[in-house]
Amino acid sequence: HWLPFIDKATPEPAPVISQSLPKPKPEFISFLEFTDSSQQTAIFRVDPENERYSYLLNGHIASSKALAPASLYVELLSRATLALTEGATFQTHVLNVSSMQMKGAPIGLDAKKYIYIRLTRIAPDSNNWEWEFASKPKLGGNEVQLHVVGKVGLSRRDDPLLAETINQWSALIGYKRCLSILQSEEAEK
Repeated sequence: HWLPFIDKATPEPAPVISQSLPKPKPEFISFLEFTDSSQQTAIFRVDPENERYSYLLNGHIASSKALAPASLYVELLSRATLALTEGATFQTHVLNVSSMQMKGAPIGLDAKKYIYIRLTRIAPDSNNWEWEFASKPKLGGNEVQLHVVGKVGLSRRDDPLLAETINQWSALIGYKRCLSILQSEEAEK
């Protein structure tokens, strides 16, 4: 019994298997870099394709457009300042936005742009920053649009000055109203 001759001198090309790697989930906010050697100015990037970002904007519609509510700016600033402060957490520190000024169109739900947050320490080793939100196209183009600027600080929750400020606001709002807001089923935790 004879087997047919098969010439293996010319190898057959391996079949090409198309494996597309799953696209990584867009990050809500990510640290990119310090722009100076003294690490006083930090840049963060926000991806509008992130699920949380779009959830927050879709819940705030003005003139038939999804626009960033003030709470989005506060949350992003909280996350960025906590990342820049060693040992700081949501449980130990609280954000204090001392100024906020719109400089252009509000941030919207444009998946073709990244949003950049620039935080510059007001003084070395302080927990106070000047900040700005700007956007830039993801692909091509260097057109930067400035949206909003301001100043922000990060304080320890056990700071006596902070406790005094909270007591002043509590007197205006009322202690029971503060508790009802904190305990509301509709409040975001």
